[in-house]
Amino acid sequence: MYISGNQYYNPNFQAMKKSQFKGIDYAVVEKFKAPIEKFDVIADFQNWAKTQVQVITERKFPARSNEAVTQRKWILKDWFDYVTKGNDAYSWAMRLLILAGVTSELSEKNDTLPPMLSKGVLADTVFRLNSELQAEPKKDFSFNKLYKNNLRSHLLNDTNTGTNKTGWVVIPSKKNNPDNFEANVDKLKTLSYKTWCTKSFNAEPYLSEGDFHVYLENGQPKLGVRFVDGAVKEIQGVLNNGKIPLNYFEIFEKYRKENNLQLNQDAEKEVDYAIQSQKGAEGIKKELGEAIEKHDMKRIFEYFGMKPEEGPDGKFIISRYKVPACCSYADLGINDAELFKSIYSIRTKSVDCKDMSDEAWNIMMELTMSGRG
Repeated sequence: MYISGNQYYNPNFQAMKKSQFKGIDYAVVEKFKAPIEKFDVIADFQNWAKTQVQVITERKFPARSNEAVTQRKWILKDWFDYVTKGNDAYSWAMRLLILAGVTSELSEKNDTLPPMLSKGVLADTVFRLNSELQAEPKKDFSFNKLYKNNLRSHLLNDTNTGTNKTGWVVIPSKKNNPDNFEANVDKLKTLSYKTWCTKSFNAEPYLSEGDFHVYLENGQPKLGVRFVDGAVKEIQGVLNNGKIPLNYFEIFEKYRKENNLQLNQDAEKEVDYAIQSQKGAEGIKKELGEAIEKHDMKRIFEYFGMKPEEGPDGKFIISRYKVPACCSYADLGINDAELFKSIYSIRTKSVDCKDMSDEAWNIMMELTMSGRG
């Protein structure tokens, strides 16, 4: 090798070709547009992958809420420490694919959390994927999705129901199952909805206090029931707003009565509030039933006092965005994201974000950034 000016020349240099890469290495070249024309040997490729990993581990991952930022830090620290330092079996290309995958859904516009780290499930996912890519190099895949599906399948194996389970899963407390406490903590983290604090740092302290029951619908968490001293302390839905979602209230009540679950004072208040909210929601549905069924956004805006006027593109200009006093739009069978899609602008800049879905939040943020909300 010799130097001319600021350029290095290797008389034996031959740019690498895609045909020299196999399995995960080939997938990384394709997915990350690796500059293989600059590589002489595989070691050059691995060094390049290492620099890409460092970029990921040095990134900040802002979120919509401060709580999500904190939870992301906890979860990602486990991933970064293990993948970059705790397992020499993974090449830097593998590490890049893993860490890019588990951080792929993290945005400052959402509160999505990375999946929890399970070393065994990770190893299995990487091994399986590499084997599949050896046979089918151009296989289309999402590492994040593959890992999460494998993790969920692994954790539900003991229920013999697979990943599409609809029903209740009981995760025993430290007192009731001390030998499997760590495994149960991981199980709770994985089966928790993304907005629940049990998705990360509160899983361990909560399971130290009592059991946790999760209601799954087609494998997706819809209700979380926390116990303290043998009694229900809290019933949480996906909005994580301290209220029992009305469309799952009857499911909880049936489960509670069948299993003779006792409620403490906090849970009793939640149930009482749900009963009153249910009455209010039923009244609204009677008056708005046809509008809800026909997606008549103008009528819905009018009913809740948002004073809609016709705007550009068939959308509406509203006085302000309001939410029902008794319940969420979801409880009424109204998709709040569809409401926002029909809004052109909001006259007042204040928006009631209570009980808002992630999709509606993202649309609202885009509206705000445009200066029309």
